[in-house]
Amino acid sequence: MGMDGVGTKLKLALETGIHETVGIDLVAMSVNDIVTFGAKPEGFGDYFGCNRIDVDLAEKGIFHCFFIS
Repeated sequence: MGMDGVGTKLKLALETGIHETVGIDLVAMSVNDIVTFGAKPEGFGDYFGCNRIDVDLAEKGIFHCFFIS
């Protein structure tokens, strides 16, 4: 199973106000880790962790990750 975070990307998103690519980046980097090792994916786990949520910002990142191709 591949897992990754969006640390620097999230910081840049907060500074620029562009959040639409954060979710895509999270999935892409996890897939990249799996492919790099030549592993066969057995599952994919993801989460949206935060200490408080701004629904509008969360929607921008999550919606674009799963519904925009």
